[in-house]
Amino acid sequence: MRKLINIICHPSQIVLYFNDKVYKIIFWLLSFLIIIVGIIVAYSFKIGDYDYTLTDGVINTITLKEEVLDIKYNDSKLTGTSYAIKGDGVYIYFCKSDFVHNDYGLVMNFKEDHVDIYYRLFSKVSFNYSDSGVANFSFEDIKYNRNSARIYFESLFNQAQTKIAKEKQLMFVLDNGLNLLMMYALALGFSIVFSLFINPLIKFPHRLRICVYDSLIYLIFMIFVLMIQVSWLQYVALVLPLIYTNISFRKIVVIKR
Repeated sequence: MRKLINIICHPSQIVLYFNDKVYKIIFWLLSFLIIIVGIIVAYSFKIGDYDYTLTDGVINTITLKEEVLDIKYNDSKLTGTSYAIKGDGVYIYFCKSDFVHNDYGLVMNFKEDHVDIYYRLFSKVSFNYSDSGVANFSFEDIKYNRNSARIYFESLFNQAQTKIAKEKQLMFVLDNGLNLLMMYALALGFSIVFSLFINPLIKFPHRLRICVYDSLIYLIFMIFVLMIQVSWLQYVALVLPLIYTNISFRKIVVIKR
């Protein structure tokens, strides 16, 4: 408990752990990483099965298009002239056999009797229209808001999105987890380099131990940032290890023999 208090509140005392066993350092590092990953996983469940904004965006694009599209959905079959909607990392195709596969975004290819869905680096997932239970509609009906066509399309489109929901959650965790890990590595690297200017005579094994403990404040502060969801505070988190490093290494007095 005292070590935890020193790591958080007393950087001048961190030098006491300059000779800690490696397994102890790994224990502290993994403990905070596990807590952070747990928070990120918890937030991933808030993503939802589908993106309302994407659905509305596709419908609005169809509605605002000048010419009327002759695409029809009838008896679980989609027919008509091919049409594509392309946005930032999103590609939506209707009645199109050839298409661009975007490895870093979402691709939905609505074919005659099913939709193929690609998300980032994941393999194709398919959803059959016959499993949707959606009534007949046409894009003309959507444009002029006839016969509840918008509701039918929303249902079909959202059901298709749910097929990739778990993959989106997983990528959310991987993206945020890896980004945080890289930022921590950056904070640790800056801490080591900064410590060389403050007190260059410390042996590297001892220096590394102290810097790891100093940089743990980044992870601790990021736990707080993730919990309150104030993103700009992550920049404060990057500065804190440098402040702690400065205090820690100025505390050390090297006696030359």
